[in-house]
Amino acid sequence: MAVSFNTTLHQCSLSSSCSIKLYSGLKPQSASFLANGYQNLNKEFYGRIHKSLESGGTGKASRSRVKMMPIGTPRVPYRNREEGTWQWVDIWNALYRERVIFIGQNIDEEFSNQILATMLYLDTLDDSRRIYMYLNGPGGDLTPSLAIYDTMKSLKSPVGTHCVGLAYNLAGFLLAAGEKGQRFAMPLSRIALTSPAGAARGQADDIQNEAKELSRIRDYLFNELANNTGQPAERIFKDLSRVKRFNAEEAMEYGLIDKIVRPPRIKADAPRQDETSVKPNVVTFSALIDSFVKEGKLSEAKELCNEMIKRGIEPNTITYNSLIYGLCNEKRLDEANLMVSKGCDPSIVTFNIIINEYCKAKLVDEGMRLFRKMSLRGVVASTVTYNTLIQGFCQSGKLNVAKELFQEMVSQGAHPDIVTYGILMDGLCDNGEVEEALEILEKMHKCKIDPGIGIYTIILHGMCIASKVDDAWDLFCSLPLKEVKRII
Repeated sequence: MAVSFNTTLHQCSLSSSCSIKLYSGLKPQSASFLANGYQNLNKEFYGRIHKSLESGGTGKASRSRVKMMPIGTPRVPYRNREEGTWQWVDIWNALYRERVIFIGQNIDEEFSNQILATMLYLDTLDDSRRIYMYLNGPGGDLTPSLAIYDTMKSLKSPVGTHCVGLAYNLAGFLLAAGEKGQRFAMPLSRIALTSPAGAARGQADDIQNEAKELSRIRDYLFNELANNTGQPAERIFKDLSRVKRFNAEEAMEYGLIDKIVRPPRIKADAPRQDETSVKPNVVTFSALIDSFVKEGKLSEAKELCNEMIKRGIEPNTITYNSLIYGLCNEKRLDEANLMVSKGCDPSIVTFNIIINEYCKAKLVDEGMRLFRKMSLRGVVASTVTYNTLIQGFCQSGKLNVAKELFQEMVSQGAHPDIVTYGILMDGLCDNGEVEEALEILEKMHKCKIDPGIGIYTIILHGMCIASKVDDAWDLFCSLPLKEVKRII
């Protein structure tokens, strides 16, 4: 369980402080002192200590008087990355700070809520980093387990799953629900799956309704498992009519996991590899350069790129994209353009980075020139490219150019998405052209594009600015008829 419990922290801190005091009373050199020619003293000394511990100091030893070692949540040193300071935290706290969640017990309502809260919190911190879920448990109650399953699927953060012992019943479904390619098991892991069970009680009608609901949940889980494993749904229903057990190899063959984690085999007589035998390649350098750029260390990233070239490793587009992103963040657009023209073979991502920075700096015309150069170099503009430029022109008050670019986007076969429509309609409403924004909304309906509450919010805001409060109220009241959920 990778969630800390406040109720045990006080006990752990007390037990830790006691053990520290006892340990600090023994000098480090005492062991070596006793070992050098004082064997009898050594034996007698430890014999007295052992007898004293057994008897509690005085009197005869008894089970009630023997002090047992305190058992609680282990505490480990952890370094806060932001502050750079070390502190003692419980092991579960340290794990979840590293985005590791451990499910090692029966999943009940309280434990499920702790796991859900941790996953949601980690997702809000950084939804681009993977969450690692380790499983070693018998499953648990149906509803709490389903809550974890649904939350895993709804997170933006990818979730990798690891079976380190056993994953029975609903824990097995959680294992298979991990990100494809990131589902692992140890060689001796055991996995067992079966149809979910309920505990209905009460009158016959209540039990019948509960059985129908349980059948619906079973069908949902089995179909989900079919999607996660690639097995036909018919086989899933047949195999899981009774408990089906898997070892690690069988689980990988069935599609529950993607890889078995095996320890490296090292031969005793094998020659040791020298550090220079493993040479970094373009992927290694690119990853390091990207990390430096994201940390705001552009000069170190450029030095690393120069070192890369000295070693005869040619930077690729990904390498240059990271450097260009760093230059744009520091408003060094001239250097970024120079790198595009002389240093690299740019991709659409490269151009999007620079065009976005031009628009942020209110140099939309420069961004448009780069857009035209991009087309001449055979790079096809993406929806993101058009969205960036349209927003830039709208924010700079050049609404006509933005509308022309929107028409060009459609004619070139780049499909406008909900973001495109939102940007254009926001620009129209800000410039008082609410009627034209409503016409675009009507076109969206004809094209069967769901505007969503975001688009309607833009329209309502524009109507209010244009003093069309009554029309805005009528539109707001009609939202439920359009099956749009209002947010109040």
